[in-house]
Amino acid sequence: MSGDSPNSAIKDVMVRRAVAYVRMSTERQEYSTRNQLDTIEQYAADRSLELIAVYEDAGKSGLTKKGRPGLCRLIEDVCSGQPIPDTTLSFSSTTPGASPWLN
Repeated sequence: MSGDSPNSAIKDVMVRRAVAYVRMSTERQEYSTRNQLDTIEQYAADRSLELIAVYEDAGKSGLTKKGRPGLCRLIEDVCSGQPIPDTTLSFSSTTPGASPWLN
């Protein structure tokens, strides 16, 4: 254990907490929210991430956050400190906000 500090041992034991956000705009999309969540759950398990909450918007447009209660709840929860995730996981980099300026 040369070079290892007590803090590095603690860090290895700590499990990072994550929340997931899944969205599907229409039933015609290739990946359902269930398929997205299955992929996210496997990704989290492979990286020792504890999935503490899942936020979902099925059949919702990605142009704005209006009409996307799952995304709004995620933002509200994180801003209020409940839950406090270390990271947010999403199936696609465009899933949280198809528009870079969600209004």
